[in-house]
Amino acid sequence: MEYQIFAEGTKIKEIRLSRTQSNALFETKAWANSDLTPYIWKDGEDKNEISVVNILDKELRWKLQEGILIALLAIGRSHLSEKKSAVESSELISLTDLLLTICDINVDAIRIG
Repeated sequence: MEYQIFAEGTKIKEIRLSRTQSNALFETKAWANSDLTPYIWKDGEDKNEISVVNILDKELRWKLQEGILIALLAIGRSHLSEKKSAVESSELISLTDLLLTICDINVDAIRIG
């Protein structure tokens, strides 16, 4: 699943998560219950209305960050409980990138799709 990151109407980054990563993320309350709101995407000269998770609210931003941390732990623990080999770092990089990206106070919206 692709996560498009926006700041002041401009798409600044795209992050792809695997199905396992997205499933772990949406098992957390914050991500499962996140509401979509209208947002104007400034794509060059064009302006398009899209639906995004608006993260200007500091409490919501923290809840989404917390959800990412929970998802990271869930993925790591699933490997331990299923007696698999240790989780590969590469399986966690995209989620960690998403976490660091939404920590940036300039980021104001995430489009999921």
